Amino acid sequence: MEIKYLSNTEINKDLWDQCMDESHNSLIYGYSWYLDSMADNWDGMVIGNYEAVFPLTYRNKKGINYLYQPFFTQQLGLFSKDKNVIVLDMVLDAIPKKFKFWDIQLNGSFDSIKYKLKKRITYHINLIDSYVTIKSRYNKDALKNIRKAKADDWILTRTKDYKIALQDYMLAYGNLNQNILEQDYLDLSKALKQCNERDKVFIYILKNAVGVRMGSAIFLKSKGAIHYILGAPTEEGRKLNASHVLIDRVLEEHASSNLTFDFEGSEIPSVASFYKKFGVNAYTYFGLKVNRLPFPLYLLKK
Repeated sequence: MEIKYLSNTEINKDLWDQCMDESHNSLIYGYSWYLDSMADNWDGMVIGNYEAVFPLTYRNKKGINYLYQPFFTQQLGLFSKDKNVIVLDMVLDAIPKKFKFWDIQLNGSFDSIKYKLKKRITYHINLIDSYVTIKSRYNKDALKNIRKAKADDWILTRTKDYKIALQDYMLAYGNLNQNILEQDYLDLSKALKQCNERDKVFIYILKNAVGVRMGSAIFLKSKGAIHYILGAPTEEGRKLNASHVLIDRVLEEHASSNLTFDFEGSEIPSVASFYKKFGVNAYTYFGLKVNRLPFPLYLLKK
């Protein structure tokens, strides 16, 4: 089957998105409209008549094109209607040599023999089970923190106003994520607007009984999963373990569905420890670095 490199203007985005709709491993991050919002630039590898696609998100620095992973876009890689239609290595081999450096993250559906992939871990909860069953897997610390919050009369509501959740997140964690620039939040805002229009996002606000906001969170929706993109307690909510309560309430709302709850990482030990409190299963995806930079630039990225 033919593997073609197409520039952004050459891509038929209707066929691209149709491929994403029909892919066995579809993720929201691979849709053209999401990439248009989040990536500085993107082209693509197209297999056959859009039987499979592979986004190439890239930047140019001092005349050098390099592949990078946009923020709030955990996994890209090869998306295929038929898992057996193509081999990942064939697609990677066909990526144009003009991309001198790659630092990207691939979904876990395809492995490689030729390329050295670095295993990375995200954490999932299968929401097919009832809420009672899901909660029975929480550890003692999670149950204690939820109980201590005394949150029986707190109210979880949905909204389309993503700005509240972004503000809560930046206030709570912005100083800890200084690599995420203002432009990245502006790009995410554009993507969330698109998600709202397509019913691909859940935005939650958690308030106490008198209407004081305790926290908020944003989840994106793929064909078979909801992805925890970001969430944060307010200053008042932090004192009362609001993050535990918010996750618990969202899991309760989506229990007994055919979705997977994806915590989106994390390789930060303290964050991973928080996710593990909820009885998660580890899921592998891959990081890939390729260094074809000329000497001596090669040494700087070795």
